[in-house]
Amino acid sequence: MTTAKSPYAAAILDQLEMWGLKLGLGRIKRTLAALGRPDRAFPIVLIAGTNGKGSTAALLASILNAAGYRTGLFTSPHLQSVRERIRVDGVAITDSQLCAALERVVETTAADPDDPLPSYFEAITAAALINFADASVDVAVLEVGLGGRLDATNATEPILSAITSIGHDHQEHLGHRLDQIAREKAGVARPGRPLLVWAPGQAGVQKVLREQAARGVSVEDVWRHTTVTTLAPPESGFEVALNARPPSGPARSYRFAQARAASHHHTNTAMAARAAEHLKILGFERIEGKSIIAGVEQCRWPGRLELVEIESSRGPRKVLLDGAHNLAGARALTKYLANSGLSDSLGMARSNLLFASLRKKNAAESLQALAPCVDRIWLTSPTSHRALDGRELAAQLKRYQPILSERCLAIDQFADALEQAIDASPNGLVVCGSLYAVGEARTWLHQRYNTPTAAADISLFG
Repeated sequence: MTTAKSPYAAAILDQLEMWGLKLGLGRIKRTLAALGRPDRAFPIVLIAGTNGKGSTAALLASILNAAGYRTGLFTSPHLQSVRERIRVDGVAITDSQLCAALERVVETTAADPDDPLPSYFEAITAAALINFADASVDVAVLEVGLGGRLDATNATEPILSAITSIGHDHQEHLGHRLDQIAREKAGVARPGRPLLVWAPGQAGVQKVLREQAARGVSVEDVWRHTTVTTLAPPESGFEVALNARPPSGPARSYRFAQARAASHHHTNTAMAARAAEHLKILGFERIEGKSIIAGVEQCRWPGRLELVEIESSRGPRKVLLDGAHNLAGARALTKYLANSGLSDSLGMARSNLLFASLRKKNAAESLQALAPCVDRIWLTSPTSHRALDGRELAAQLKRYQPILSERCLAIDQFADALEQAIDASPNGLVVCGSLYAVGEARTWLHQRYNTPTAAADISLFG
């Protein structure tokens, strides 16, 4: 994954990244206070969750933009450029703006006698809030980085919070039980404010939600009141019916003209639409049904079920890029590959798979979930100091999953693995395992085949 083009911005972030993860709100709160509380210049929506939080944040920001609001969007991680993380009306922050914001952050934290060195994520979060204040946004949507309670984004005071899903990931920080993970994510909730969640039949999560309601949080499990219908024919799109009545006005249904939308995209869309309805009640009166539909339909979120078609030396090829990086994501991708008609509509019989993951992810478990839908598997490593070595994963599989191992080939260099996999995949190639791998694949495809994947400067909306 590459950083900003500016060597100065890259140098700042690379130096901070060396110091690793720093959970806790004390330092970021002191930094924001010393900066004059840029986060208080506009209303904020916080989006947490194990999977789907970035997509939901992008969808909600696009809806707000379609309604005529100047909207900031902060997401993580990035695919190809760190500038992608900070956007106003869908357009990425410029090199000079990023450098200026980071300089302010570093100079401010240097004066902190308790801890003068912010983490990478604290610095980029503060830079985003500075940029949004300087841009005079009407509202900002922030994707939580890790968990919620101790994440830097939680130093702000959201008017609305959402948790898109709760599953097992980052267990070394969040705990091993769902109720422990849910409690960490529910740290984004505020008494007297709405908290939207998607918690289908999760008993441990429901216990945590009852705890939040007892402390005055207005909790709504969107899953309980949502119906999704695939229109006929499926190419016509899908309909989301939000059956819970808002505090004022009738329940609503929205039809989206998006073919091949996966079921987890339906979930993200329902969460974004419901959040938009709440924001309308909270004062964003220009939000209407037409802006919800337009916002969803014009939002592009690269690297999530993104289909790229190329003309290789071996003939035409289809490459499906997806950010699935944990078991829940792998299961969602598997469901999509099995049920979406992908094989028929794209001519992909049994596709091949290129898989590249980070350490501290249960890569073998994800591969086992994906295995029924793919044929041959290339194992490699994304370019990251946190990468899981593809050969190490291959050895793991040989020991514990020998039958699956027979279908796998480990190649050291990511670019070599991608080139070989594309050449050997007339029925299509799926690339997943981490967003780092997806970003690296997008960059390589753009450089080799001039695909429209150098997207940092392109608006996400419209």
